[in-house]
This record gives sequence, structure tokens and C-alpha cells, in this order.
Amino acid sequence: MPMSTKIMNSVIWNSGSQLYMALVAIMVIPVFTNFFGPSVYGLIAFSVLLQSIMNMLDLGFSALLSRESSRYRSGIGEAAFFKSLLHHLKKIFLILAVFIFSLFFFGSDFVAKVWLNSDDLEPQLVNHCIQLIALILSLRWICIYYRSLVFGLDALRWLAVFNVSITTLKFLVIIPLMYFWDFTIVEYFAYQLMIQLFELVLLVAKTNKLLNFADSIEVRPLSKAEYAQTFSFCIAVGVSTLLWIATTQVDKIYVSAMSELADFSFFYIAVTVAGVITVMTAPMINAALPKVTILYSSGSFEAISHIFGILLTSVTVLVLPTCAITFLYGAELLSIWSNEPDFVAQVNPILKWYVLGNSVLAIASVSYVLNFAAGDLRLRNLSSLFLLVCIVVSAPIGIYFAGVEGCSWAWCISVIIYFFVWQPVLIGKFSKFAFRNYVFVDFVPAICAVTLISYVLEYSNLALKGTAEVVVTTSAIWVFLTLIAALSSKTFRKFIEHWIKSHYA
Repeated sequence: MPMSTKIMNSVIWNSGSQLYMALVAIMVIPVFTNFFGPSVYGLIAFSVLLQSIMNMLDLGFSALLSRESSRYRSGIGEAAFFKSLLHHLKKIFLILAVFIFSLFFFGSDFVAKVWLNSDDLEPQLVNHCIQLIALILSLRWICIYYRSLVFGLDALRWLAVFNVSITTLKFLVIIPLMYFWDFTIVEYFAYQLMIQLFELVLLVAKTNKLLNFADSIEVRPLSKAEYAQTFSFCIAVGVSTLLWIATTQVDKIYVSAMSELADFSFFYIAVTVAGVITVMTAPMINAALPKVTILYSSGSFEAISHIFGILLTSVTVLVLPTCAITFLYGAELLSIWSNEPDFVAQVNPILKWYVLGNSVLAIASVSYVLNFAAGDLRLRNLSSLFLLVCIVVSAPIGIYFAGVEGCSWAWCISVIIYFFVWQPVLIGKFSKFAFRNYVFVDFVPAICAVTLISYVLEYSNLALKGTAEVVVTTSAIWVFLTLIAALSSKTFRKFIEHWIKSHYA
């Protein structure tokens, strides 16, 4: 099989499994909220938040494991060094697993009484759930070690099938079991613990099969030079990852601590659904990274500028209609998903602002392609730190004055400020006029056209009734708005014109 075909197959398998996992996690939310109720479901949302916070401990270790295992598999890395590195990293992961378990298992009473506002739930119930979550988190942390190795050893197809299978067991298989045996929330977490243990066992078995070190290879101490070279990579990746995770989770931490568990539940649902924007746009950006990196290395800056312009415009054309549909018909779409009026009333106001904020972040993330290709993430890290400070300051103020919806306003405003302050800097380092040209040639015409049509639809009092009518109408409007946004963009018009000439001239 040609290398390009192999890479494309790996991308398809990986992207397909990630999309499946994201969609399943979103689609089962109404089932769990209807079964357990908002307050109890808040404990499930809190467990997901803790998993995200736990990733801050990674500090580039998983990236290091993937890189070094890829080097070992390709024959570049020395077997003795790789085996020794795995030995030391496994110790770090195990120590951190014990730390995670101890922190939340023995601190469960503090989390239940001080962190969470769970007055409508029995303290003992919350306590037991936190202790089960502690076990799940510690096992999940160890899984990161083995999953990174499997990824780096290029077993991507196996990993994709494995991820789909585990996601199915965690979120779909449990549904009939829940209804048949009338699960409590403690039994739900006990089931998740069992699946997490099963996942770890399979990952260990697969890793051992892939590595298969010769008995003659012995573990040796790493030299100072090897430590410096290896862990400098960890620091570079870890700082960037740490800042980004902190930025994306700090609002959730505030809401979980300053709001009732039921309010946090609705907030988490809205944020999760708004994450569809990332699912839509991330594959486009990730696919461009290798190509742009190669072009940058060869000094083909004109080609990079062309790809960057098309990518930036394409993301804009995708997210603008999605924002418009959410603001116009978000309530109707949520009603299809869950027919509970309280659910729609609580989620919809938060969803609108997070879709808008995520759309702005999606456009902003395109400039990461340039920073990545240049191999310089210092400005990127500074911009992430700026956004983090904005959210840390504004989110609690928003919650204090307007509850969880106030947090969504504060977060969205912070993202918009970050965009207009830092994107000119991040893009300007590569091309002085690229950001200005994008704003006036592509962004402003597209947003004006979409906004104008959205106002017309808003005041046309278009009443949508029934699932089929809502789905068909909103889909048609989304397609129409996408075409309008594309045709309003000069860059996109030039791209279409060039494509037609090259294929049909």
C-alpha cells in the first residue's frame, strides 16, 4: 500500500472514531437527564469535568510517548533507550494515578460539601459517587499511558475500533441495562468503573503484543543529556496543553463551585452541544498541518498564504450559518432532542453564546497552522494566557450577577476580545496585511450577508412544528446561508473560479 494511501486511511479511521465518540456522547445526554434528573446528572457532568482537569497533569507525557514509540517503530530510536524511558514514565504515571485516587477518594467529603452545591441530594450518595469517580479517574489516567503507546506504534485502525467499542459499552449498552435494572447513580458509576478496568486490561495486552522487547534488552538509567533532550519536548508541549485545558475548563470549574448541581448540569449540556463546532472544523485544521509544515520548510510562503486564506474562509463559511441557525431555531432543535420544556428553557440561552464563542475560537484556531509550521508557539501560549486571565476575571462576575447564563456572556465576550487583540498579532507575524484583508474582504461581507438574511427570517415569524419540518427547514436554511456566506467571500469566489477553470476549461 502506498504511504499516502496508508496515511489517508489512518486519518479516516481516526477522524471517524473521534466523530462517533463525540456524537454518541452528545446524543445520550437527554436519555441520562430524563432517567436520573438534572441534579443527579450533574454528578456525571462533574465526573467529565474532573477527567478534563486530570489531563492537565499530562504535561506533554502522552505526546512524548507517541513520538518516541513512533521513532522506535521506524527504527530511528534505540531499543534500550526506549525501554528505559518507558520504565521511568510508567513510574511517573503510576505515582500520579495514586495521587489522583488519594486526592478525590479521601477528599470526597470536601468535594461533596464544599465544592459541589448538592443540597437536594443525600451527602452519603454524593460521597460514594465521588469515591467511585476517584477510582475511574486513576484507571483512566493509566490508560492514557498505554493508549499513547498504541497510537505511536501506528495501530490506529485497531485503536479506532477499540475506541468505538468502548464508547458503545460506556454510553449505549448501559441504556437498556439502566432501564431493566433501574440503576441508581451509584450503580451507573460502578458500571463505568467495570468498563474502565476492562479498557485498561485490553490496552495493556495490546501494548505488550506490539512492543515485544527482546529479553536481552535491559533497563538502564537515562543520562543527563537524554533527560534534557527528552523532557524539553515535554515542557514545550506541556505548557501549551496546560494553558489550553485550563482555558477551556476554568468556566466549568467556576459554575460547578458557584451554582447548584442542577444548573451546572444544564450548563454542561449546553457547552457539550456547542462543542459540535469544534467537531466540524478541527479535522480541516488538523489535515492542513503536515502540508503547511512541509511548505514552510521549503520556503513556499505564497502557497502557504493561499492555503491559509482558503482554510480561514472555509471555517468562517461553516461556522457563520451554524451560529445563525442556533440563534434563530435553537429552541426548536433542542425540543426535538428533548421534549422537556424546562430542559430547553435552561439550555438554549447558554447554548447560543457558547456556539458563538466556539465559532470565534474555531476561526482563531486557523492561525495555529502558521504557528505550528514555524515551530514557534511562544506567542500562541501568551495569547492563551491572555484568554485564560480574561475568563478567570470575568466568569465569576458573570455568575454572581446573572447565574450560569452570565458566565456564558462573560466567556463569549472574553473570546471575542481575545480574537481581535491577538489574531492580528499571530497572523501578522507571518503576513502584515493578512488579517486586515481577511476581515474586510471575507469576514465582513459574509457576516453582513448572513446577518441580514437572519434578520429577515427572524421577523418573518416562521413557525416550525413537528420534527420533520424543523429538521428539513433548518437544514435547507443552513445550506442556503452557507452558499450566501461563500459567495460573499472574495477568497472563496476566487477559489471556486480557479477550481472550475482547472477542471472544465
